[in-house]
Amino acid sequence: MKSLDNFNTDLRIIKPDWIQDDLLIIDIHTHLFDRDCISLDFIKIKELTIEYNPFYTEIKQKINAIYDLIKGNNSKDQWNELKIEYEKAKYLEGLPDLGSVINIVLGFESMSQVQQVYTKHYGIFLYNRFQNYSLGNCVLMLDLETGWKTNIKKKFSTQVDELNELAKNEKILPFLSVDPRRADREDGEDLNTLFQKAFCEENSRFVGIKCYPSLGYLPIDDRLDDIFRISAENGIPVTSHCGGNTISTFEKSIDVVVNGKRQEFIIPGKTREERADYLNQPDMWEPVLKKYPKLKLNLAHFGTDSDWKEYKDNGANDRIQKILDLINNPNYQVYTDFSYNLIYPKLYDTLKSIIHNNPILKIRLMFGTDFWVSCATTRIDSLLESEVKFTDSFYQEYPQFFKENQLRFLFSSK
Repeated sequence: MKSLDNFNTDLRIIKPDWIQDDLLIIDIHTHLFDRDCISLDFIKIKELTIEYNPFYTEIKQKINAIYDLIKGNNSKDQWNELKIEYEKAKYLEGLPDLGSVINIVLGFESMSQVQQVYTKHYGIFLYNRFQNYSLGNCVLMLDLETGWKTNIKKKFSTQVDELNELAKNEKILPFLSVDPRRADREDGEDLNTLFQKAFCEENSRFVGIKCYPSLGYLPIDDRLDDIFRISAENGIPVTSHCGGNTISTFEKSIDVVVNGKRQEFIIPGKTREERADYLNQPDMWEPVLKKYPKLKLNLAHFGTDSDWKEYKDNGANDRIQKILDLINNPNYQVYTDFSYNLIYPKLYDTLKSIIHNNPILKIRLMFGTDFWVSCATTRIDSLLESEVKFTDSFYQEYPQFFKENQLRFLFSSK
């Protein structure tokens, strides 16, 4: 395994030709993980615990029985059995965008297939206003194997290979998910080897780094330091989850390495959600930004939907304000996106007000959808309908939200 010290000379950050298209929109925040990239725990937690989801009341007992029977063994037969139960809910009233849950979460075994669903059913060029535009999307990985200490059918290195290959023919920009706990592995699935595979080999097509602290780590962990140093020195963008608390660690304490010392860190909070909120706090990133002020960081989602509803009702929210403080700091290069939250049109006026009071957002805010997570939890409109409403509300006044800001975040050194 190569030392990270050698990676600066080996980096291969390829700018695809399609980013030069005049008529181009870039979705800065999408996910293509198929059923072999996640676990049944993800489905159970993300979908079945949402009270407004008809699955919750209509077939919860049956699906829970299947889940208890499977207990993390992701075999094709067991996934198919779960899919059959989901199919029974097809005609339940009030279940929005059901096709995304069945066809994406349960139906596909390759990220290429999921990408085709995205472009065929959710691409913004399907809207007449943008029918002549091309669409690119940043693809953010998710490392549930490490975060939840669970068995994932598709190895993480295989997922990296799959995205490298897909990026040759599709307009995607992959982001490597990093977790400091992978630095301790010695099986070819360790952090350094994965970084090399994503960024330093002839076939490498990755352009960015994805962090998900609520899965059980701190950005200040020493084992991530070289990643952030190399990213800052070479203009590699970093996107960190700074939104909801649903997908998070079940642990109450985590092992961290700080200043060369491994120690147990007790996560503040009485519940899993409170502990996730703590790990997702934007100010967790300030020590990293102080050390590497050239690091380009996207604090994704711009907070949770509940944060935005609080801001809408009360005119203030601590998390949103902390993100704004970091963005407004002239020493940092902090961006944000409104992915997932764009499914709530009632929040658009609040966002416009914040943009008016924080002009720097005109060059730091980016359009993103959070496909496919957002389309599986959209209550009223489909994801595409939400995209249309968002572009109708913002494109004319702020066209830079849809391409220019993304290109600066992705490829500019400033």
